[in-house]
Amino acid sequence: FYRRAVSAQRPDGTFAAELGSFLRDTGQLPLAVECYRSAMSLGGGERPGFLLAYGRALNELKAWELGEQLAQFAMRRFPADGAFPLLLGEMRLEQERWQEAEPFLAQAAELSPQSAEAYYGLGRAAVARGSRAEAARWFEHALAQDPYHHKAAQGLYDTLN
Repeated sequence: FYRRAVSAQRPDGTFAAELGSFLRDTGQLPLAVECYRSAMSLGGGERPGFLLAYGRALNELKAWELGEQLAQFAMRRFPADGAFPLLLGEMRLEQERWQEAEPFLAQAAELSPQSAEAYYGLGRAAVARGSRAEAARWFEHALAQDPYHHKAAQGLYDTLN
């Protein structure tokens, strides 16, 4: 069914990417990654939203080597988009590679100063280094961007108590 449906659609991989997003949303990550991989081979690498969804699915699957390669490709392809350094920084945080995550998170914050997630990630990295005061400042920056960011609020509470 999948192969027939994909072949009937546009050659840019739009259907495969949409199917991948649906499968990811329903928790079927391995199948989602297969759809994203197919969409990539059909030209999906020209769309930043697709690359971000594919990278997030790889991160959720803990397929970090491929995910990091994808994020680096996207950073070269879309250098002004802060979502890709953020994705790479988040992948490194998930692997507890705190020091390696910080430059990417800082780049994400610089490219997208409204990104609460970038500041939250910088706070997590500061906590890992033992710098509670710095972490509190980053969590406050995150909350300034998104007052409902519950993880940043919890991180701030934890660093102050």
